[in-house]
Amino acid sequence: MIKNSRKNTARICMIIFLFLLPLLAVAGPKTDTVYLFNGDRITGEIKRFEYGILVLKTDGLGTLKIEFDRIRTFYSKEEFTVQLSNGLRFFGSIDTSGTPGYVNLKVQSFKIPEPISAIVEFYPVKRAFWKRLDGSVDLGYSYTKASTVSQLNFSGNVDYRVKKSFTQLTGDLIFTDQQDRDRIRKQDYGFVFNRFFRKTVFASIFIGGQQNTELGTDMRLYAGLAIGNDFVHNNLHVLNGALGALFSTEVSQGDSTINSI
Repeated sequence: MIKNSRKNTARICMIIFLFLLPLLAVAGPKTDTVYLFNGDRITGEIKRFEYGILVLKTDGLGTLKIEFDRIRTFYSKEEFTVQLSNGLRFFGSIDTSGTPGYVNLKVQSFKIPEPISAIVEFYPVKRAFWKRLDGSVDLGYSYTKASTVSQLNFSGNVDYRVKKSFTQLTGDLIFTDQQDRDRIRKQDYGFVFNRFFRKTVFASIFIGGQQNTELGTDMRLYAGLAIGNDFVHNNLHVLNGALGALFSTEVSQGDSTINSI
């Protein structure tokens, strides 16, 4: 019993350490600047732009979410992967524009003026490996004396983005213990790799594992691949579809195995 407890503790520590890796990266200087229509100027670090919202991390005001129609223009010397509403993708930095509601996309030696309303999304792509990692961790523990129920829960994700691909690792687990009862284990881990091609076509590979002893599932493993397309993708709406195959194997209590495609 003690050996199994130690093994479970070691596994949990390894999982938490893996998801904590992005938080160990040193944050860069906050030199990005956003100019608003009301005349305000805010300096920080642009984290992303999606669904018409620019996310800006500042030192004094925390993380701000600014709607695109409030932005006059903005600047960042960092490099981004940028997708426009017409499906085109660019890789470069972003400079201010003298035209309200516009920015200049700096791609190599070219400057391409674009209205902010035509930008679907953009994400920073750092040069160093560790700076390309982004993620979050949530860890909690509770104990109820009256029912002798204790619960450990953990969730986290790690994202890795380069010019033409996006990789994500996710994990969720809940361990519930009660006196004179077997531990209830709920675990869900996933790995997704998305490769973006010209315009709106993308390919996905996904691998994962699940466990839910309360429902009698000791282990479920799955893997699959798909080809998809963005049918509608603007700064307010997203509609995409994909066609692929999923392979899974499930081991239930009693060692019964079910394979499916």
